[in-house]
Amino acid sequence: MKKALIIPLLTLLLLNTVFPLETQKANNPFAVTRVWEKSEWLSDPGRAFTINTVMLEAFNQTPKFDHGLTSSRIWERFRLQADETGSWILFSRWVKADRIDMYAVYPDGSIVSSTAGSSLKKEEQPFRHRRPTFELRLRENEPVDVYISTDSRSKIHTDMRLTGTLQYVQDSLRDERILFLVFGAIIALAFYNLTVFLSTKDRNYLYYFLYIFFMLMYDITVEGFGRYYLWPDWDWMFPRDYNIFMSLSFVFVLFFARSFLNLKEFSHRLYTASTVGIGIFLVNALLFTLPPSSLIVNYSTACFFAGISFLLVAGLFTLSRGYRPARFYLLAWCFLIAGSSMTTLRRIHVLPDTILTEYAIYFGTVLEAVLQAFALGDRVFTIQNEKLKAEEALIDANNQILQNRMKPHFLFNTMNIIFNQILESPRLAMETLHRLSENYHFITEFNDKKIIKLKEELNFLENYLHLMELRWPGKVAIDISADQDILDIPVPPFILQPLAENAFKHGLHKLQNKELNVSLQASDGLIRLSISNNTADKLGYVDYTRSLGNILKRLKNYYPGASLSLYQENATIISEITFPDPR
Repeated sequence: MKKALIIPLLTLLLLNTVFPLETQKANNPFAVTRVWEKSEWLSDPGRAFTINTVMLEAFNQTPKFDHGLTSSRIWERFRLQADETGSWILFSRWVKADRIDMYAVYPDGSIVSSTAGSSLKKEEQPFRHRRPTFELRLRENEPVDVYISTDSRSKIHTDMRLTGTLQYVQDSLRDERILFLVFGAIIALAFYNLTVFLSTKDRNYLYYFLYIFFMLMYDITVEGFGRYYLWPDWDWMFPRDYNIFMSLSFVFVLFFARSFLNLKEFSHRLYTASTVGIGIFLVNALLFTLPPSSLIVNYSTACFFAGISFLLVAGLFTLSRGYRPARFYLLAWCFLIAGSSMTTLRRIHVLPDTILTEYAIYFGTVLEAVLQAFALGDRVFTIQNEKLKAEEALIDANNQILQNRMKPHFLFNTMNIIFNQILESPRLAMETLHRLSENYHFITEFNDKKIIKLKEELNFLENYLHLMELRWPGKVAIDISADQDILDIPVPPFILQPLAENAFKHGLHKLQNKELNVSLQASDGLIRLSISNNTADKLGYVDYTRSLGNILKRLKNYYPGASLSLYQENATIISEITFPDPR
């Protein structure tokens, strides 16, 4: 978790270095020095007031429509008094207003007016900028009453600012640089997730790409780029765009959350809730195609809060169930919520105006996207670990099944030897039974072991060959040679005895004089384990699907390059196992 904080903190440090958090005040003739008396507000439901009549009305200092939707025209009044004579820029960061009329009432009674807003074309704007902007000419220590009239089909949030001309240019350039970096980072992360999806077909990356895409479109419309550059002549889109994009972003983030958090496995209720939420936000997107209304806005706002709460609850629930990727998921949402909260608190003047508070929502968005990429990577790592554990468990189960198949087979053949010896020589049968008990001790001792040392496997083989010598006394010649330095290498148990058993069963049983040679050697980076026997017949069809196949499967579990072959050289049949030398 501590490592997860490194990148977000470094990012904040870099942003603070490139763009200092405190707003710089230029030391020039157009610096911002003013007296701005507290704003007053007036609602005009009938849209009947003119500048002449509104000057006679009583204003209210509590704007109940702030951050809300209203069909009224909203008037704002404040007084400016500059310490220096010069040209000043009055602008708003809020770009959703259809029309903003600015009236400057000077002490001599003269009135200067100007109009901006999204209902005007680019060439009709006083400044060709995506934000409503006005120019004021102020004289030293001369108070000027400014009236702002706002009409909007979207939420109204007046955020008027006054700055010097040069400062305005500098701030605008700084603003464009920050948004370029932020949106560029979001676009890069979006296409990274799309590229990963195209290569892996993992739908989590597709859901996250679509979520980032619609969130980016929301940010673009909030900053006015959509209206100013993408659909400047599509008037229908203007009051609806950012709400539609926000609803669609919630649709795909819910798809992402329930898939990423594997809610279908962890909680059927949360999975069902996510399905309901997806339906609700699809309906939201459709509702915003209707004419804007307070009912729709208030309903959707409640849905957005409920959606965010669900995302947090789902993450906390899966984390409590031991799902590790939920750590980065929750941390990502914490950064986004913190950024959104800081921006909102700045807008209502609880936090001061700094670059950090002004762009906190975008910094939070970038950090959220980065941390969700970490979460996706952690999810892949977790799945790979679980898959590896499952494969190991499957290998163990297969090994146990294969060993259990071999043990009854070996015991059955040995009991046949003892039965025949009882009829011929009870003393020999007793000796064979003693050997059998030693071998059975070996079988029980290594019953649950996946792998043993080669020398232990060789001891088991020697014991078995002694049993064969007892069965055919004086008729079996056995030779064993082994490199002593390879006897400690690991091998699966029960790989040599079946080969020797096949030699007796399919070749040596017909011969009067039986010869069997065991060779355990290392050469050219390979371990070669071979058992050869003389024969009077030609080697026929070799079935590698039964006992030989079992041996090879168990070897390949530990040595993927292992091989097993049976072949004939003149009157000798050779069974040979090879695998890479692990030393």
